[in-house]
Amino acid sequence: MSLLKIAMAVFSLALGNSHSPSLAFNVVSQNHPVASSWVGSAGGLTLDISFEQGVDSIYARGTYKVATSKHVGCGGESLASNGFVTMRAHGTRNSFQGHLLFGSGWTPPVTGTATGSGGIRVDIHSVDRGLCTLILRKATAPTRPARP
Repeated sequence: MSLLKIAMAVFSLALGNSHSPSLAFNVVSQNHPVASSWVGSAGGLTLDISFEQGVDSIYARGTYKVATSKHVGCGGESLASNGFVTMRAHGTRNSFQGHLLFGSGWTPPVTGTATGSGGIRVDIHSVDRGLCTLILRKATAPTRPARP
């Protein structure tokens, strides 16, 4: 599994250089943390992710948490209580389609659309468990205390 994570990281970094700064998502850099992330919950699943826009692709990486009830509703009941998640999708902020990859190896299909209120509606699809819908909202980074 760790070989898959390394391969995905290398692939993401290699393709990450083709982003356009005029697009709506923040540019993610390994050396400079992003000032904001997108956060949303559905049932027992919470995502906290940052987006990177390529020419015609969107990449995201972040973390997830599952409530102790494990009632995710779209097939994620076998997820660990928390971990890392990435997304690879085709499209733009207004509309994208792709897959999420949770640290456990679960790779559900995902679609997303911009909402009228500035959020992002994310639908996580499952063949046998139905749909989870999250509305991601832009969250500002916590304020760091001043150094003495």
